[in-house]
Amino acid sequence: MPQDPSENPKPVGAKLIPFLCFAKENQIVVREFSQRLISKGWIDPWFDEDDILPGQIWQESVAM
Repeated sequence: MPQDPSENPKPVGAKLIPFLCFAKENQIVVREFSQRLISKGWIDPWFDEDDILPGQIWQESVAM
């Protein structure tokens, strides 16, 4: 049976940073998914509402 890749620990300091792309009508479900990923400890998803500050130019934030 294949392993769930989210259960495999990563080396210390090595975090996966997936970009979460979603339609606004799915925002609640995606936020819950983001929190589940964060709880793994080695996944730090990029979520626009958390990673773009008010007044920040979003293109600069995404290009990081």
